[in-house]
Amino acid sequence: MVRTGTPAGVVDKLAKDIARVLAAPDMRDWLAKHGADPMSMTQPEFAHFVVSESENAVRIAKSRRDQTSVKCELHIAKLC
Repeated sequence: MVRTGTPAGVVDKLAKDIARVLAAPDMRDWLAKHGADPMSMTQPEFAHFVVSESENAVRIAKSRRDQTSVKCELHIAKLC
């Protein structure tokens, strides 16, 4: 994630560099060893993923709020 207004060229370079690092076999092995499962996504796919996961987390927390004192709110900036 980057700040709103980050130049497209910078965003593209970051996305390509991160994808290259995550594709490296030693990095994939290290991540797997530590319980991570890296996923390759386009920027719109990632934005959708973040919103979806956030909504799921709020839904789960709200379903448990009778048993906890957690206040559930969802504040997501425009990602697309």
